Amino acid sequence: MTRVFDRFFYRIAVSIFCCSLACSWGAGQDATRFEKEVTELEERARERGISKGGIVCVGSSSMRMWTPRIEQDLAPLSVVPMGFGGSQFSDAIHYFDRLVAAYEPRAVLVYEGDNDVAKGKTPVVVARDFLDFVRLCHEQNSEMRVYVISIKPSIARASVWPQAVKANAMLKAICEEDERLNFIDVAHALIGRDGVAKERYFVEDGIHLNDLGYDRWARAVRKVIVPNEIDFE
Repeated sequence: MTRVFDRFFYRIAVSIFCCSLACSWGAGQDATRFEKEVTELEERARERGISKGGIVCVGSSSMRMWTPRIEQDLAPLSVVPMGFGGSQFSDAIHYFDRLVAAYEPRAVLVYEGDNDVAKGKTPVVVARDFLDFVRLCHEQNSEMRVYVISIKPSIARASVWPQAVKANAMLKAICEEDERLNFIDVAHALIGRDGVAKERYFVEDGIHLNDLGYDRWARAVRKVIVPNEIDFE
């Protein structure tokens, strides 16, 4: 992890310093605002008797809404669904011990950044928070593989899509520095040739995916994670 952090963080350190006065990194957020939902996830996991060593799937509501079909979409991989609310990377970091570390995963699939950008966080801050999340993963297990799903486009958040594109480029760059990290691009599966998100993939709120959208999302994720993880089952 040190080699990734040192190389990439050095390149963006100046940018982080410059934006720190103007951009919140989560200050003022109630870090416990998802406590009830996280407790319910823990209780559900205990009831299911989830074994350790699988793939924890953590992230915001797009991950949570994938839960009813995620096991089928990623079969035969052993997955532990831990999507919660309108979370951001800072929330995944805050609840890391309870939603990730507790299950001693061999790998993590994470989807954050969507709400981060929508709330005004810059691409640099998204990249920094992802690095912090990766650091926690590798402090627990230096060989843990981390798969980060790209921020998806959406109808309702078209105005911040340029920022999301920049954040995705940074996330991809981080992953290219370390063989333990994998960037999964779902964006191109959801946009047309004009670069705009296709309405037919979204529910009425214009943010979340419908079944057709999740078909596209799941295909993109499966293509990367299943070949990489199948030998570890």
